[in-house]
Amino acid sequence: MRIQIMHHAKLPTLKYVRELLDYNPLSGVFTRKISKGGKSVGSVAGSIDRDGRRRITLKGVKYFSSRIAWLFLTGQDPGDAEIDHINRNRSDDSAANLRISTRVQNARNTGLRSDNQVGVQCVGRIGKGSGKTLLLARVVTGSVRERKTFPDTNEGLQAARKWVLRMKEKHHSEFSSMGAFND
Repeated sequence: MRIQIMHHAKLPTLKYVRELLDYNPLSGVFTRKISKGGKSVGSVAGSIDRDGRRRITLKGVKYFSSRIAWLFLTGQDPGDAEIDHINRNRSDDSAANLRISTRVQNARNTGLRSDNQVGVQCVGRIGKGSGKTLLLARVVTGSVRERKTFPDTNEGLQAARKWVLRMKEKHHSEFSSMGAFND
């Protein structure tokens, strides 16, 4: 049988899922209620993919465990919405760490990019070839683009960081990835 991966496939009914799985909302862990395919009762259901997300296969379809957790918590299939992990740990499906979001809101809750050269989210260097570099801080939300330059010094970097925090709080509200500055 070919296993299909669908991010937003319609979930099976809560009744069906409860027949197969137990969910602990404090730990976010799913355990099996029945043994199948060499997996014993009480074992942790699903597996972690290369992106750090747990997936659980039901009826031949792989689902993100966060979506199944949402079904357990609310009784509702999240449909086209996404489930955001507040602490950005994709395998932490505890109830306190999950919230429903749009794709745009979920994308705001990201960490520091691997190619960031200054160590502060939304801040980069400009004017590298001119001999005088500046720090450029940018926060974009839809059609709103906030930009500000700062001197390329430690003080300038701290000022840019504070400015970005203010702008992210203003424009991204609860989905702002404030934790990305502490990474």
